[in-house]
Amino acid sequence: MDCNDGDSAVKPGATENCTDGKDNNCNNLIDAQDPRAESCPDAPVCTDEDGDGFATEGGQCGPMDCDDRDSDVNPGESEDCSDSVDNNCDGNTDTVDSACQARDDDDSDDEEEEHRRHDDDESRDSRRSRRSSRDRD
Repeated sequence: MDCNDGDSAVKPGATENCTDGKDNNCNNLIDAQDPRAESCPDAPVCTDEDGDGFATEGGQCGPMDCDDRDSDVNPGESEDCSDSVDNNCDGNTDTVDSACQARDDDDSDDEEEEHRRHDDDESRDSRRSRRSSRDRD
């Protein structure tokens, strides 16, 4: 049975053209879904041994997995700044990784704020002590 009366090239027995987005031969399989399709571009080979969704080939397979033996190491991971591993596959480990440097900067800001608070507390205590001494005199 013809599945598209508006297109004379679409009919049972027609050759499935792999690049036109149509079910040319009315078998409910479109383009590369049909094993008998012609002119299909070669599908990329994507190897994902650790099952994390990232392939070692990169390119058409997506961002490249730099360690396909460890599913916790891939471009989608956050950098663990204490394990000497390039967890996010950006070519940098720990302290060299910009993600860790940004965290270190945040930690430094926190430390500086803590020192300022401590100094402010000491100044306030010193002023109170001087006032108390004057009040006693």
